[in-house]
Amino acid sequence: LLPTSKRVDTERSAYSNDEIKTIIAKTKHLTGAKKYVPLIAAYSGLRMNEICSLHVADIVTVDGVTCFDINDSAKDKRLKTASSARVIPIHPKVMQGGFKSYLNAIAEAGHERVFPELFYHSINGYGQQFGKWYSLFNRQHITSDSKRTFHSFRHSFCNALKQAGIAPDLISETIGHKVQSISMNRYSSRFSPKIMLEALLNLPW
Repeated sequence: LLPTSKRVDTERSAYSNDEIKTIIAKTKHLTGAKKYVPLIAAYSGLRMNEICSLHVADIVTVDGVTCFDINDSAKDKRLKTASSARVIPIHPKVMQGGFKSYLNAIAEAGHERVFPELFYHSINGYGQQFGKWYSLFNRQHITSDSKRTFHSFRHSFCNALKQAGIAPDLISETIGHKVQSISMNRYSSRFSPKIMLEALLNLPW
């Protein structure tokens, strides 16, 4: 018998909208990385290590929009691919969730990194420590489905924007994937933070 082919999207497991809402609700009373890493992931599509390794200096304002600057400018930060370097708007709900006050407190305390409680791991970066905690939290409070992991945030994020009719190139650029269109990739500039922010406001959670 010939092997049965599967659509790629059926092999991936996204969180449902309700599961993401539950994650946000169950972590909002926590502190530091446990509170803000899931919240940021839900509203940005950033990878775990991209969030966990953020520096205070990576919070920038571009054209009047507060953003995450994802880069490898420090020796303890690394990018998965060249296209992973990008500037992503911070969703208003992240700021409304207390992130702005948290950042101010971290900066005033003189910390260089946004989540100073996380320690660097030579193989898995700053995500190692947080990932272990999140795996337990995820299984205890959210789902027993082994296909639903922290990476499920990215699948949910992409699917939500796709269902909202957001242009594929904009989604790709937001999550740090290479834009497939040669003409768009070679001859056009990146999407502005304001355009990206308009897209992010379509997220349903």
